[in-house]
This record gives sequence, C-alpha cells and structure tokens, in this order.
Amino acid sequence: DGVVFAYVRVSHSTQFFDPKFEGNLAGARAAGIHTGVYQYFEPSQDPIEQAQFLLDHLGPLEPGDLPPMLDVES
Repeated sequence: DGVVFAYVRVSHSTQFFDPKFEGNLAGARAAGIHTGVYQYFEPSQDPIEQAQFLLDHLGPLEPGDLPPMLDVES
C-alpha cells in the first residue's frame, strides 16, 4: 500500500511492555518496510531506566532499520 517506513512501540515507560511488539516488528520487517522502534517516554519517570528498557528489548539492528526513538509527551 505504499508504506515505506514504520515505527513500532516497545513500551509505555517501564510499566507496560507492548504484547504486540515482537509480532509487529517481525511483520513489518517481513513486509520489507524500513522499521524503527520507539519508547513512549514518561518525563516524570527515571529517564535512564526507560532508555535501558528500550535498549534491552530493541535487539540487534538489521539492515534497513531506522534509529530508535523516544515519544515524549505529558
């Protein structure tokens, strides 16, 4: 459908790991979509913990992957 890239949510802070993350990531990659992952970041929570949570679930980058991102809202 013309989708060139997508970002897949890993979690919301460190409190909620998206149960669809692994399937969404694998599906996007299998469809040939350039894919990145993101963390819904909570400013009131420990930033180091949240960044580490993202890195722990990111896994190795593959060719065509986009850099990881933070979605900062309040």
